[in-house]
Amino acid sequence: LGTTAISSLEKLQKEEGEAGRQKITQITRYVALFWALIQSIGVSFWVRPYVFNWDSSFVISMTLALTTGSMMIMWFSEQITEKGVGNGPSLLIFV
Repeated sequence: LGTTAISSLEKLQKEEGEAGRQKITQITRYVALFWALIQSIGVSFWVRPYVFNWDSSFVISMTLALTTGSMMIMWFSEQITEKGVGNGPSLLIFV
């Protein structure tokens, strides 16, 4: 989806073949990591009224846990897709 909006990604996908697709996958992973960090920090601030001992260590541990979980789910979905079971993200959403 991003390749149609960003011309440099479209060029990378079409002209460089498999190497370009791997580079796009790597960029996607970094964007997902960055987005997971932002969301997990937001969630840790959102639960602040409901936590008794809310401090910086809570924010760090919750951010680490949620970001790690997001990256694991992304890895699981990639493994499902690579093994040929089906479309990994779609299967994980269904389950």
